[in-house]
Amino acid sequence: MKKLLLSALGACALLSVQAQSRTEKVLFTTGGNYGAANNQVQLCTLDPISYEVDTIQSFPGDFSNAIYRVGTQAFVHVGRAFGHPAGGDALVRVDIPTGNIIDSTQTGVSGLQKIYSNENIVAFNCGFGATGSYFVAVDANDLSNVLFQDTVITENTTGLAYYNNQLFTTFTQNDSGKVAVFDINSTVEFNRVISLDTLSSNIGSAVVTENGYLVATNTKYDAMYNVLYTGVSAVELNTDSYVSDTTLYGGSLFAVDGNSVLGDFGGGLDWYDINTGTITNWAALYPSAYVLDTLHDWSYIQNTDFFSYGNVQQINENGSILNTFTTDISGSAIDLVYNRPPYQNWISDYHTYGVADTFVIDAVDSDWMDVISFNNPTTLSGATSATLLDSAVIYNPGSFSGLDTISIEACDAFGFCSTVHIAINAFPLGIDDVAQNAITIYPNPTKDVVNFSQTVDLVRVYDLSGKLQREAQQVKNMNLSALPKGMYIIQVSSEGSTQTDKIIVE
Repeated sequence: MKKLLLSALGACALLSVQAQSRTEKVLFTTGGNYGAANNQVQLCTLDPISYEVDTIQSFPGDFSNAIYRVGTQAFVHVGRAFGHPAGGDALVRVDIPTGNIIDSTQTGVSGLQKIYSNENIVAFNCGFGATGSYFVAVDANDLSNVLFQDTVITENTTGLAYYNNQLFTTFTQNDSGKVAVFDINSTVEFNRVISLDTLSSNIGSAVVTENGYLVATNTKYDAMYNVLYTGVSAVELNTDSYVSDTTLYGGSLFAVDGNSVLGDFGGGLDWYDINTGTITNWAALYPSAYVLDTLHDWSYIQNTDFFSYGNVQQINENGSILNTFTTDISGSAIDLVYNRPPYQNWISDYHTYGVADTFVIDAVDSDWMDVISFNNPTTLSGATSATLLDSAVIYNPGSFSGLDTISIEACDAFGFCSTVHIAINAFPLGIDDVAQNAITIYPNPTKDVVNFSQTVDLVRVYDLSGKLQREAQQVKNMNLSALPKGMYIIQVSSEGSTQTDKIIVE
């Protein structure tokens, strides 16, 4: 007796290329007059499209030295003056889409200068006001869990830079500049100290260029705090060899583009080419903080005098001011929220012909701690139905026979959405016919020609939306090289029976 069933192709979803990131928010902090009563450190966002500025969280505090964003999470330094009723400095983790405080700690945070984080650890260096170690790492998922406390550095640290799974923090000891090196992966380990000379005394800001040079600036004072000289040091990290140049003005460093460093080299915002040693003035601006939007041709800077005004400015590739947004005072920490929408992985499920079945929606979001919501399931055929059940979809084919596609809107916590698809093959096949006339289709995947183990009467190739892409009769092969890379459904008929398979074009 002939039986009807769904082909073994069942349901599958195309592994789509991740959609391009977008700049979701500009993230920054502000503070108040140092030590004034009722000061609040505010965590704010600026929408780069609508230009709307929102305060998403606030903390009792006076200033903020650093902010670092990983995925949808922000790690924020909350600085407090001595004797503050809330105690010492704090490190706070905030969920950016909701503004909720997820975690916080005050352990080892006093004097925090800069922050680096991945999905496992949060590392920071400490300077003036430090009460313990000058370099600390804590668990990103439990800030009270201290993973590492350095015991080598005995002086205030200033700069912090990341390069090639290592962190570099700068400090001065015995009137000479030093760079401590730590290995950073899922754990933290001390590596070494690079010793410079007295020309780099009072070493401060630091960045690392694409070709592996740590660039740092310094300002040397006399006993009366008069400036004796400033300078720039460049350390080749492969060899620890260095050059210190006190003929250059060395102010704050902000960003790296290839082998050029953006910082204050005497003209506000200047580009310093590490290969040629040339300095090119970009803009006569003197920000307290800076961030480069790598997805666009503009940057964002913070400006404040720490007692009477504050703002964030958007500047273009020529250094011209595009927009100015008034903020609270004492802003000196800024970052960007880059965001990617959900995307699909492979899924392979099966259901019985004519019977409702449930498929898990195999969509993921690569941004740390992001969440996905699903909406608006539709079917291509219109003769079937699909209903959401949390992160799955119930598909009811009814009496439908043929190719169908379920489309579902997948949105992340910021409302960045993409459409994911589940391709349904609901062709009934005869088991007896398939067993007797099974046709081998090879190679699979293919880059061009797909072969059949025997001449077939009819071959059709469909994309996952059910659209016919290729058709031929009485052939033993078919050239698919003109099709875009991806998954397709191939249906071959011979001697009165039909079989359907999936094929991948590379």
